Amino acid sequence: MRHWLRRAFLGAPAALAFLGVAIRWLGTARARWLTVEVAGDSMQPALEAGDWLVVRLLDADSPPLEAGAIALARDPSGRLLLKRVVGLPGETIELRDAGVLVDGRRLAETATQGPTHPASELRTLTRLDRGTYYLLGDNRAASTDSRDHGAFRLGATTPPAIEGVAVLRYWPLGRAGRLARKPRTFEG
Repeated sequence: MRHWLRRAFLGAPAALAFLGVAIRWLGTARARWLTVEVAGDSMQPALEAGDWLVVRLLDADSPPLEAGAIALARDPSGRLLLKRVVGLPGETIELRDAGVLVDGRRLAETATQGPTHPASELRTLTRLDRGTYYLLGDNRAASTDSRDHGAFRLGATTPPAIEGVAVLRYWPLGRAGRLARKPRTFEG
């Protein structure tokens, strides 16, 4: 019995050290990841209200966003939005009643709903600056996005700012899985 007590006593410092390292790692991991619940239908059909997502928070060392990814952005009022990356830095975005033009080429969008923009309210964003992205909801008729707030800056100190990228849906279980970016294709 003494042998067992001796082992348990000697193992306690190692267990405490492991616990301390685990708590420290979880603290830093928590700082880089966030869970969010989808509210509303602006990203249908890709995301549904009630879906729970894991978002990778971005920092200065993060790679640039890719077109087709789902970004977590904060609008000027501070509200968090989940939107699709449509325009990349250096590109020209033009909204027409026929859809979205990126550098003069019409974006082929098969999984979007609703008009991109009413013909009476055509807007053109001539050029996206460095670190600036154009975000649109997949359900255009029900989305608040770059059409309302202008381009979103990556890591900007004042809103609107992009804070992360959705990487995984973990709830509901029947729809759980990795959220792969939707590859961008053009018509013609």
